[in-house]
Amino acid sequence: EFRYRGPMLDRNTTVVAISVDGAKARDPFMSAGADIFLDKPLVISDFFLTLEHLIASARPEEARQ
Repeated sequence: EFRYRGPMLDRNTTVVAISVDGAKARDPFMSAGADIFLDKPLVISDFFLTLEHLIASARPEEARQ
């Protein structure tokens, strides 16, 4: 079971779940509200591409042009 122990999040906060448990961990994390799930071991280049995508998608449309 996934339990978040930090401050309350609003829906503007993107949650990236990272776990070594693979596919069996994916559904519980996604059901708990994670936006993205990544398996360990992480491929660092894929991790940074994911972060770049999240940052780009969080910008207002005017900032992307």
